[in-house]
Amino acid sequence: MERTEIMGPEIVRRKIVRMAWEIVEDHHLEKKLWLVGIASRGLAIAKLLEKQLRAIHSIEVETIELSVQKSNPWESPIQTQLDQENLENSTVIIVDDVLNSGRTLCYAICHFMKCPVRQIHSAVLVNRSHAQFPVRATYVGTHLSTTLQEHVEVDPDALRVYLQ
Repeated sequence: MERTEIMGPEIVRRKIVRMAWEIVEDHHLEKKLWLVGIASRGLAIAKLLEKQLRAIHSIEVETIELSVQKSNPWESPIQTQLDQENLENSTVIIVDDVLNSGRTLCYAICHFMKCPVRQIHSAVLVNRSHAQFPVRATYVGTHLSTTLQEHVEVDPDALRVYLQ
């Protein structure tokens, strides 16, 4: 199947910068933000956001990985390297590369609803707007109109987004 590049490195960088500024605008009074990257590409996007946040503001940012089985998230437990006590009264931003149906993001949010967090937000580089679950991204790099048969692939190492 042929793939077409829809965002190159310069555009991806601009999207990350804009998302970081939006996060700072909303959370500039926070002492610390937790970025929770959904493995593996969501984690890569979270690390890019963390780097940009550190470059533009003095807010403390920590990025952790969340592992979830994306096709059937309820079949295996979510794994993170963080104890719930560390999140008490904190702000968590769950980060993924692409928001498609919302299933993965919804499952991740449910996991953090069991923690004593103050607020949960979400960030995605690409929102495909095929929601099947009542979840939306707070911070979005770009909205992309696609068919259900098309596939969006993010290559965070090359800072490129492809459509297949």
